[in-house]
Amino acid sequence: MSEKKEEKKESIDKNKITSLLEEKEKLIQQQKDLIKALEKEVDEKDKAKEEYLNYTKRLQADFDNFRKRVEKEKVEIIKLANEELIKKILQVFDNLERAKEASLKTQDLNALIEGIEGIIKQFATILEGEGVTPIKAIGEKFDPNLHHAVSKVETEDYPDDTIIEEMQRGYFYKSKVLRPSLVKVAKNAEEESAEPEEYEE
Repeated sequence: MSEKKEEKKESIDKNKITSLLEEKEKLIQQQKDLIKALEKEVDEKDKAKEEYLNYTKRLQADFDNFRKRVEKEKVEIIKLANEELIKKILQVFDNLERAKEASLKTQDLNALIEGIEGIIKQFATILEGEGVTPIKAIGEKFDPNLHHAVSKVETEDYPDDTIIEEMQRGYFYKSKVLRPSLVKVAKNAEEESAEPEEYEE
């Protein structure tokens, strides 16, 4: 009787061990499958990272090429603009040379003055076309942003701080002051001050 029990117990132990071994094999296989899945995911991410890196490098190269092209085009545009301006100035220069030749051959001073006035007008038109315009001065109120006072003149004929004479014309380049006007400014003779008022550009 006891021998049968021993045999039964031994059989149960073998079955349990076999079952445990099978469970262990199953777990090992699951771990292997998980490791393979993780390795595949890592490989895919590495591949995606490499693709993104290459894409970024291509974008950077494209941007560098674009920047170089724009800089080259900008230089060409400036060069072309300068050439056009020089051609216009050469027309004025040609007319000045003609005026000089005419002055040696004619005694007609009025005709000579008219010719010079025509050249000045031509040059002013070129400057205006390039965005260069004169700053208003005579009769205007002194503005240190636009005018530079070289002296103050006592007078009762003009209100204080009125520009009465322009020594050198000032110009805007588009909206920027290219150079201020050099002017003389009125100072009311009735007002006295210990020191002359200073003007700044």
